[in-house]
Amino acid sequence: MSALDNIRQGIERRSMRANSQIRLIEVGIVDAIPAEDVQVGMVLMLNYGATYDVVVRESASKRYINFKITSRDGSDKGRTYDHKRRDDSLMAASWPGHNH
Repeated sequence: MSALDNIRQGIERRSMRANSQIRLIEVGIVDAIPAEDVQVGMVLMLNYGATYDVVVRESASKRYINFKITSRDGSDKGRTYDHKRRDDSLMAASWPGHNH
């Protein structure tokens, strides 16, 4: 990858963040919100289109939030995971019934 390609990717990432969007692997660009705005009951979309219900949200420290998320689909449907994110990181999240 050339230096020019790196610069273009950096500009694209900053532009997406300013527009509250993130790029998910095998999904593409989706709307996103800061992790601090994610609430229990919302649905998260992660890479490859995997979706998860937020079942617990708790502060881990001044800048980090711990989530417990339960898989909605795939072979691990119903399995619960711990997910730690910085409070200002963007996440693809919406209320059930709304598109990402």
